[in-house]
Amino acid sequence: MVFLHGFMGSGRDWESVINLLDKQLSAITIDLPGHGATGAMAEDSDYTLAATAQNIIALLDELQIDKCPLVGYSLGGRLALLLALNYPDRFSHLALESASPGIKDAEERSERRAADELLAAGLDQDGDMETFLLRWYYQPMFYGLAVHPEFQRLLQSRMGNNPLLLAKSLRYMGQGAMEPLWNDLGKIAMPTLLITGENDKKYREIFKEMQKANPAFRSEALKECSHNAHFMNPKKFAKALGAFLTAEGN
Repeated sequence: MVFLHGFMGSGRDWESVINLLDKQLSAITIDLPGHGATGAMAEDSDYTLAATAQNIIALLDELQIDKCPLVGYSLGGRLALLLALNYPDRFSHLALESASPGIKDAEERSERRAADELLAAGLDQDGDMETFLLRWYYQPMFYGLAVHPEFQRLLQSRMGNNPLLLAKSLRYMGQGAMEPLWNDLGKIAMPTLLITGENDKKYREIFKEMQKANPAFRSEALKECSHNAHFMNPKKFAKALGAFLTAEGN
């Protein structure tokens, strides 16, 4: 299985979930551009979703992996969706955690791009990661995360990011920079699971819309979790993911 993390994360974010899955399953975790150990990319264009998708396929080719399940959270989920649409023969299952097919309305997309640019400019200018992190994680979709017993550990792991590289990720991989994929959802034929926390009202509504576009999509809302469900309760997340991968008919 290939696991793709969210904004400010790294492949290590998935360790707790992977440790709870069937030991016969092999896992590949990838640090996306601007995150973790990946470091600076040669060109700004290397930070785009399309370029990153191509690089992931190149990695699978190098590892001689013809087909595998794909799991993505938030930013990684949008990337996973793009991979599933552009390279459908390379993935057997698709699990999207709290991920959107993009912003439908062009004006709203432009506004989001401008907002992402403001955030990126702030990271470029002062690099104040602590303030940035607190603002980010106090958004409504992260309800309950700040009182999670492991929240401080999460913050410390995010503090290791390079603010200049995160700024590039916002500019080139943010929702404002993404062409919406809503009209393509019906093309996805592989088994697909949409998973988020029950307290993430925004993405629960997005998932309802996605299921209208493709009724074959399954969805699950994990109790007492919000946007980052796999962090808030890895046991529940691993159980849902494992059941999905082994479900009869998949």
